[in-house]
Parts: sequence; C-alpha cells; structure tokens
Amino acid sequence: MKLKNDPRELAKRLVLAASGQLKADLVIKQARLINVYSGEIIPGTDVAVKYGRIVYVGPNAGHTVGDTTRIIKAQNRFLAPGFIDAHTHLDLYCTPREFVKGFMRHGTTCVFAEPAEFVSVFGYEGMKLFLREVSGLPIKVFSLVPMCSLQDPKLGSSREMSPEEVEEAMGREEVLGLGETVAWNRILNLDADYFRKMDAARSANKRVEGHTAGAHDYKLSALAAAGISSCHEAVQERDVYERLRLGLWTMLRHGGVRNDLAETIPALIKGRLDTRRAILVSDGMDPGVLAREGHMDLLVREAITLGLNPVTAVQMASLNPAEHYRMADYIGGVAPGRWADMVLLNDLRKVKVHTVISNGRPVSVAGRPLAQLKPFSYPARYLTSIKIRDKLSPQRFMVRASGASARVRVIQFVSESITKELVWELPIREGSLLPVPDRDILKAAVIDRHWNTGRLCVGFVKGFGSRLGAVASSVNFDENNLVVIGHREADMAQAANWIRQKQGGIVIVDKGKLLETLPLPLAGTCSLKPASYVGARLNAINQRLRASGSRLERPLNALIFLTFVTLPRIKMTDRGIVDVKKREFLPLFVVDP
Repeated sequence: MKLKNDPRELAKRLVLAASGQLKADLVIKQARLINVYSGEIIPGTDVAVKYGRIVYVGPNAGHTVGDTTRIIKAQNRFLAPGFIDAHTHLDLYCTPREFVKGFMRHGTTCVFAEPAEFVSVFGYEGMKLFLREVSGLPIKVFSLVPMCSLQDPKLGSSREMSPEEVEEAMGREEVLGLGETVAWNRILNLDADYFRKMDAARSANKRVEGHTAGAHDYKLSALAAAGISSCHEAVQERDVYERLRLGLWTMLRHGGVRNDLAETIPALIKGRLDTRRAILVSDGMDPGVLAREGHMDLLVREAITLGLNPVTAVQMASLNPAEHYRMADYIGGVAPGRWADMVLLNDLRKVKVHTVISNGRPVSVAGRPLAQLKPFSYPARYLTSIKIRDKLSPQRFMVRASGASARVRVIQFVSESITKELVWELPIREGSLLPVPDRDILKAAVIDRHWNTGRLCVGFVKGFGSRLGAVASSVNFDENNLVVIGHREADMAQAANWIRQKQGGIVIVDKGKLLETLPLPLAGTCSLKPASYVGARLNAINQRLRASGSRLERPLNALIFLTFVTLPRIKMTDRGIVDVKKREFLPLFVVDP
C-alpha cells in the first residue's frame, strides 16, 4: 500500500470531493464518531470517502452524495478508526494471510509485523517472501526487519540478515524500521553489528523497536539514549512508569505470548499517567484466541473492562501507534486526508464489531468477510526447510556417564518463558544418565535443523510436568531448531523423526504412539490450514500435556522459549546450555571445587 507516493493531483481532487464537486465513493451517515484527536464522542456525524481517503467529516455529507455513492447508514453505531496492532508476528503457526483473514473480521485495518521466524529459517529471502505475501492485501501490513533472528550469534545458529541486507531493506517503503532488539546487552556492549543495523534505520529516519525485558535505571536509560523508541515488555507497574517517564512508547501486551493488561492498565489508571505514548499490542495472536475472541477488539475490550476510559482505549489502538511510527498523517484517526480505515461498533464498551472498512471499502460485515484473499503459492523450497540428513536413533538422546550418579545442571521452568538453574544428582544406569520423571526431571534436546550438521545438545529440565514419553516442536523463539522434551529416548527419537519426515510440526508421542500432531510445513513454523483448525490443534496439544501432569497454562510455550537466549536465566541451543546473563555456555556436569 503506497502512502506517500501519491499522484500530484490527488490533493486537488480531494478538495473537489470535499466540496461536493466530485461525488464521494462512500458515505457513512449518522454515526457516533469516536474522535481520537479531541477525545470526544460526537453524535450525528457523517463521513465521506473518495479514492480511499476521507474527504469530509461533519454533520451532513449530503453535498458529496452522487448517483453512484454507496451509503452506509450507521444507525447511531459508534464509528472508530480502524484498529492498529503496532507489534505482532504473522509467521507463527498460521500463514500471514490466514492471520489477516481473522484480523479483518475484528476491526484491525493495519499491523506492524516482523517476520522473525521466516528470517530465522531463510535469512533475507524469508523477509522478501513475507513482503511478497502481504503485499496487496485488503488491510495494511507494514514490516520491520527482525533483530531477534539471530538473537545472539555467539550462542545460536539460525539465520540472520547481514548489515548490507538491512541497509537495503531500509530503502523499501513498506519497511518501517528494525524490529525488537531482544539482545539489548549487545547494545550496552557496543556490539558493532547491532549498531551498524541501528545506524541504517536511523539514517533512513525509521524506528528501532525495543525489547527491554529486565532493563531498569541506567541500563534502560542507556538503551533509550541509543535510539530505542519503544518497549513491549512492561509487565508490571514499575515497568510502565519507568518506560513512559523516559519517553519510550510503552506497548501494553495481550496476546499469544503473555497477557499483561491486568497489571499494566491499572498502573496507568492508578498513576493518572498520560496515555499518549501508551499503545495496545498483541505481540502475536494465538490462532484459537483469534477465532474465538478476536484481535485488537479484544485488547480494547479488555482495557475498558479493567477501567480505562473507552475513548482512551481506542486511542491506544489507533492514533498512538500511528504517531509512534510517524504515520499519523495517513492512518490512526477519522479525519480528512487520512486513509478511510474505520470500524463501526454496535457497542462501545463491549467493542462489538459490525462493519470494517479498509482503504474506503467494506471488508467485513457482522463477522462475514467481504474481501476475498487470493491464494498465495509457496515455492517448494519454503516447504522443505528441515535439514536433518540422517534419521535419529534413541541413542542420540542418551547422555553417557560413569559411576552410580552424577551432579548436573537442570533448567527449572519458573514460568513458560523464565527459567533458573538447579543442580541435581541424577542416577546412572548402564553408562547412561537418566531422567527422573517421578520428580519431574525430564530430558530436553535441541537439534540443528538449519545446516545439516548433526549437532544435538541434550540437557535436563524440571517444571514441565508432563509424564508423556516425548513432545517435540520445530517452532521455538527465535532459533526454530528441533526441540524435544521427554523421558523415553525411543519416544524422543520417534517425535523428532516425525518432524523430520513432515518437514516441520508439533507432535506428542507416548510408548510409540502418536497422540497429537500438527504439521507445520511452511518454514517449519506455519501450517497451511485455516486458523480455526490450527487453534483447535494447539489447544488439544496443550490440553493433552496438562492432562498428563503439566501445571503450565500453555506448556507448548515452555518448548518455544527454551531456546530464547535473551530471557533469564538458563537456556539451551543446539550448541549447548546457555547462561543468559553472562552469554556463556555451561557444562552439563557440575564438579565441586
């Protein structure tokens, strides 16, 4: 969607349309306008649209109506700007187009996404694939260059974009900056690669998005001084206060990774904080939640339920993100000259979406899509990305040791994403170090699937809880290697080989039987099935894991975050066990001094 390279005569034509000399393509009659600029709700408002742009907002657009003008009678419904998701991911579990289908029904007309998973698998070619797929869609999709692929070249092995490729990408109009800088310690350490990429964004007058989880005081100040513009990792009151006070655009999250609004919205209200730099974001949606509950309409509804003023909640999902990305002259509000991205709501507090208009055209009415998305054809190379030459045997998942027992490092899941280090004495039988499923100590393995090296790291985890033989996934942030957790080597090998054969997916195996499966052939991270199907399968997998003993709400997230080497405290990649804070590999065995 071209926003800035409009024909020279467009402004003149918009003037003629606003005055009625050119008749409107679309007119909305008698809406209760949610004016995000003035903070008012204005009844009896008409809006006229020409060439996909808003040309008139006022009490009577009758002068703009012609014989071919389409009239939408608002019938006193609320008219809001189209919702904007300022930080999301569209290449996880479902294809980007499948997510867009769902977004359109829920009032979202613009998203800012970084294809971190595609880039981790295919490098710059993954970015180009994403840009091709999302071009020409009924809603606007802007992109950011992923900085979490590769999170840390010292620790991981997935692909990334070179500084030269980042500089090239910054020249594209649909690319609006750098994505989340998850490895913020690299900024504090003046990492040359990071700074060159950040310089490329700044030189193009584009944003550098933050991910400053755990950063406080001078560290947070240093990141802001380096040019980080935002952070979506405010998870409690202190985080909200610190980030807003330092001038960071503070993104408050509710989505597939975490739901933080119950902590962060009350912080805004309690502190009577100015919300002009507060933004609602999903950070990626669970396909099941998208199908059942919604997208940005869900976030606005949650914020209102938690006590936020409804107009403020709408601002945080429209004008605020537009201003953050320096796009407020084009999107983010219902005003002359802006693109005609709007949503009619049956109920403001319940945020019940009726009609969604994008680029001046209705794309959804009462949950029924009007805009048809043409199928996107993926070349075969994007469907065959699991590079593991040899079938894996159960012996590959054994840890050889001598004696009767040994002290080893164990990764304890504190939550689905945060871990800590334990030391545990594990038994040795027939020269093999054993898990202790009765004490919830299981084996974990990370296998290189990008470079066909045969590299495999085996460690131990506690807190996962499942008593099933093995669960495996080719999705994990942001390595997207093959991760397996279990306690039977034969089941672990079978699960890994199933993913190898299917070229990506998630699978549960117990005593040689496949209990749950979800093939993910696109990049090993996306299904080609509808979001409703994918959501149901993910729910079934999580339910099966909980029924087998896991106390985690979404146990799959523990697999997904196991390789996330920029969240504390101890993680794993195919290259070894990682001390996140020190950016060092740790030996499995612990030898007392």
